[in-house]
Amino acid sequence: MAGTDLPYHFLYGALPNYALVAIDQELSYKPSGYDRTDSYLKGEWDGRVQLFKQSKSGRSWYFPSGLLSKVTGVLDIFGVTYTVQKTPDQDYDPQGFEWVSPLSLRNYQVDAVKAIFDAKGGVVSLPTGGGKTLVALRLIQMFDRPTIILVHTKELLYQWKDEIKKHIGVDAGLVGDGIREWKVVTVAMLQTLGAMIRSGDLQRLEFGMLLIDETHRISADVAYNIAMRCTARIRVGVSATPRRTDNKDLKIFAATGPMACNLTPCDLIKAGYLARPKLTLISVGGSPMYFSQDWQKEYVAHIVTNDERNQRIVDEVVRLVREGKQTYIHVERVAHMDLLYNLIVKEVAPAKVARIWGKVKTADRQKMLKRFESGSLNVLIGTILKEGVNLPAMDAIVLAGGLSSPVALVQKVGRALRRNERFDYAEIIDFVDNCGRFCKKHSELRYQAFMEYYGDCIEVRKA
Repeated sequence: MAGTDLPYHFLYGALPNYALVAIDQELSYKPSGYDRTDSYLKGEWDGRVQLFKQSKSGRSWYFPSGLLSKVTGVLDIFGVTYTVQKTPDQDYDPQGFEWVSPLSLRNYQVDAVKAIFDAKGGVVSLPTGGGKTLVALRLIQMFDRPTIILVHTKELLYQWKDEIKKHIGVDAGLVGDGIREWKVVTVAMLQTLGAMIRSGDLQRLEFGMLLIDETHRISADVAYNIAMRCTARIRVGVSATPRRTDNKDLKIFAATGPMACNLTPCDLIKAGYLARPKLTLISVGGSPMYFSQDWQKEYVAHIVTNDERNQRIVDEVVRLVREGKQTYIHVERVAHMDLLYNLIVKEVAPAKVARIWGKVKTADRQKMLKRFESGSLNVLIGTILKEGVNLPAMDAIVLAGGLSSPVALVQKVGRALRRNERFDYAEIIDFVDNCGRFCKKHSELRYQAFMEYYGDCIEVRKA
């Protein structure tokens, strides 16, 4: 087997058919919803996405280099003799990156860095608040080669630039938000790179190291295409939740390599690094006369415009503010945000409450976040608290928006688990929605996600 300057390995020689079939099965998956596609229903496709492919010449097979261990594992099982030919490393002069950070790594972070450095890449799974960025920056400094960091939001674009300067003293380039500035360390938005590829302005990414933030997102077709156009030998993915609900997990490891470090929230909660989560579940009804098979209409009726539910949200926010807790309210729709804002400012001073969503300018967002961190702003309500937005001052989160994605849930709740001097626990408010087929099911799925992810580390109270 040999590699090339792109992240693929080629398999040469005559292999038994049963070994080829086994590798093909190991390097394929069935995405969720495959059985509803026209091609599957017409019998034109078996539902599998295959990452093990035959070359055009027919003389070899190739696969993403991140899946090498899966291929060698199959060959070992069948007793097939093989040799892995190491591709010569890229010739990059040392960049002289230095660790100028005022912070020292915790023991588990040191272990994570060592695991990835020894393996020369792979996936780091650390809970939100566990210091994934710090681990990633230490790796950039240690590998000491030109690096591109892939992100998916403007917040992350600028956060990474600031953190790079703070911890390794490098002024990073930016590609995104209207900027095209390539440097030895470059932070780039996936959306921008995708547009550049479509326009023909970008063919390959020539870097020595690829770092993928929130690496679970790399399974999307555009993001995966970008990652596989990068020639980097060192490939690292970081995420709190390196798994997906659409069965595309295999592409995560194809782009970055296997899991090298995996710590759970309970590991860090028990060790005292994260705050203990206290979950309050509030049971609410809906519009008893409203029935619909349309999910969107049901969501509006039972979540967005549900008077009982919204009033309970307001009551909880008032309580949390009185207890001195910095509170974030997460919604999924701007209309819901506006409705709740207008209700809350009747009970809490308007100067203490702010709305934050996608159309707020980056500079204004940063001002709001700094005010929230300083305590001059007590309540933030918006749609932004998903991957990548840091709110270190948050003491409580109200999950007003419903929905069921376990990955999104964990990302949002994790932002509230960072330890601070005010409280040794994080308060989480969620709802048991008793009306609507979809809304009820979604609240059940959220509860299951809480139990599966936090286990015996979460305290649950029903109200």
